[in-house]
Amino acid sequence: MELLNRLKVKAYRLDLEGWLRNELFSLDWWVLVVFLISPWILWFFLADSSKVIKTTLFGTLVVNPTTYIDAAGIDLEFWRYPVQLLPFAPRAISFDMSMVPVAFMILHQYFEGWRAFIIALVVTAAVYVILLLVL
Repeated sequence: MELLNRLKVKAYRLDLEGWLRNELFSLDWWVLVVFLISPWILWFFLADSSKVIKTTLFGTLVVNPTTYIDAAGIDLEFWRYPVQLLPFAPRAISFDMSMVPVAFMILHQYFEGWRAFIIALVVTAAVYVILLLVL
């Protein structure tokens, strides 16, 4: 058990060193910073103050499954993220806690009927898939 713990610490130190040398302040890292901050700025301007509690709660409910599904996809090697915003945070924190929930919150706010909401979700998912394929 002691050997396993030492190997984990060594692996973390190597990962941190690689992050500091290769990822921190790179162009891709700055893109992740923009992806983390810009949706919340957009939300600030688009949020309907009469619905802000309801839509914010909805957004927080979206964060958990998004984060867990993303972590499972990474662990099962369905996808990977070449750059990490922070070495101790989930790899896709910009997507899981900003881009996806804010998009869902905006959709929830503007598309109140189930039919319109589901169509908007499908269109948004298609746009995200296209963006992922292009990037």
